[in-house]
Amino acid sequence: MLEGLSRTLPWESWGFLVIGAAENGEKALKALEAEQVDLIVTDIRMPVMNGLELLQQVRDRFPMTKVILLSGHEDFSYVREGMRLGATGYVLKLNLLKELSSEVEAVRERIVTARQLDEEHRRSRAASKREAIRRILIGETSAAEASDEDDAGLSGYTGLLPEEGRYVCMIVHIVNYYVMLRESTPASLASTIAGMQSRLQSWMAERQAEGSLIRIRENELAIIIEHASESAVQRLREELPRIVEANGWPAVVGTGPLLCGAAGLRRSYQEARHTTFPGTSLDNSFRYQETADLPSATLPEELLEVERKFLRAIETYNCVDARRWGDVWFGKWEQTPALAIPELQQRSLDLLNRALWRLSEMPGSDSLQLRLPLLDIINYEDCAAIKSWFAGKLASLLASVEATTRTEAEQRVDRIIAYIQDNLSEKISLKQMAEYVYINPSYLSVLFKERTGRSFTDYVIELKVKMAETYIRQGAKVHEAAERVGYEDLKHFRKMFQKHVGHSPGRTNESAGP
Repeated sequence: MLEGLSRTLPWESWGFLVIGAAENGEKALKALEAEQVDLIVTDIRMPVMNGLELLQQVRDRFPMTKVILLSGHEDFSYVREGMRLGATGYVLKLNLLKELSSEVEAVRERIVTARQLDEEHRRSRAASKREAIRRILIGETSAAEASDEDDAGLSGYTGLLPEEGRYVCMIVHIVNYYVMLRESTPASLASTIAGMQSRLQSWMAERQAEGSLIRIRENELAIIIEHASESAVQRLREELPRIVEANGWPAVVGTGPLLCGAAGLRRSYQEARHTTFPGTSLDNSFRYQETADLPSATLPEELLEVERKFLRAIETYNCVDARRWGDVWFGKWEQTPALAIPELQQRSLDLLNRALWRLSEMPGSDSLQLRLPLLDIINYEDCAAIKSWFAGKLASLLASVEATTRTEAEQRVDRIIAYIQDNLSEKISLKQMAEYVYINPSYLSVLFKERTGRSFTDYVIELKVKMAETYIRQGAKVHEAAERVGYEDLKHFRKMFQKHVGHSPGRTNESAGP
């Protein structure tokens, strides 16, 4: 019986590979301890340890392994007990081939489905983790929120970045991205970046580096390494620039320190970004320190928060808020007791450098032309003069931003409109489109309404409904038209159709007239 089961039945055509046979339950358990097994087919009656005893052990120790019981007519009471204990199925020996084939096929489908669900869950969790990290790095989520396991507002991200975790961030910044976008096709550039991502993921796997590769912006890839030793991180830091150079990628590399928790991860990212755009720092001959030698920890948290808000406004092209937070920033410095003028000069220079760095790849921006004149700060040696200098440089910077962002914003909205028109059968969300063009969803909402005169949601619904109306006029049934424009809920589709067209979809051809 044992020989026949393992060698004569068509296991491979059923989707399984036989890895062993055992004459009793005890030997089967030893085999299970040595190798992962998807399916056990076992007789109930066996010496030493019978099939039911084996089943109990498998359920307790190897819960993912499925068990099919073989039974004779006289064993039916045992079969009932086996099913109670969790057997996947049972087969009568009198009709072995036919019934076993059916049971094995059912088990195979269950295993495949379970693995697909596990893979989907793994991918979903990985995607949630990448999104949590991206939000932390660009400032959409505070580091405190990301580590707070009781924060109901972070339902997808809670606990993914524990405070005791150690993280390091490395940046691959694509140089002259927007120039390449103008001079090559989007598909060609997308292929180049996809190749970079694939090679970097392979490199991480080769080095057994636990972490994530995230495209933070159109021109920026972030490599987040978790739970690595200082020596391992140092090796990765040394290898990454060589990989970029060996592959001839148009990119520069920046690395941050290995730090703990979400706040540490954000700081590591900020320092990594800083090294990809070397800011202008006053030369030592002018008695000033390099920016890196002025640790942010020496500044009050209140002042650091103002800096973050200022830079966030710059990063989202919000010129009104940038001016406001720039004024607040200087007001805080004026209130500082025993204010050191050299430090204020260096801090002012550093803040403008960070603003320039965030705008360095903005299409059409003249911001890089402002770098060299910043060194004239050495001629301003009291607080009022430095404030006036800062305000003048900021005004020039924001004028450049305001002159260029309108055209760029319109281009991004036009890309979204083209995407919507080409993908009406899909579910399209504002968040999805914001990620598509790499800008803040709230900012996109404002830009979209300015460009189209409608909210994003109303625009998508109206376009879908109008296209559905066309399909119906061309002879499609109402439910067919709804499906073709991405509506699964027919009742909701009818409601939206009535709202935007003025009559029910069923009356479309009536309203067309003779």
